[in-house]
Amino acid sequence: LGNRKLGTEREAEIRRVMGKNGLPVDEVIFFPDIPMDPRHRSKVEYAILRKELKDAGLV
Repeated sequence: LGNRKLGTEREAEIRRVMGKNGLPVDEVIFFPDIPMDPRHRSKVEYAILRKELKDAGLV
């Protein structure tokens, strides 16, 4: 229950900030491990992320 409440609060804050800035949000997905470029850990590996989200049934 605690993690669910925290997730709900985080989602509400994300939606509040996005709404304040006029940015529409269809869905908020929390994903525990965003794959990063192994060389610098500064770039998201979007192809890998898309595959992992798809494999998990989240998109």
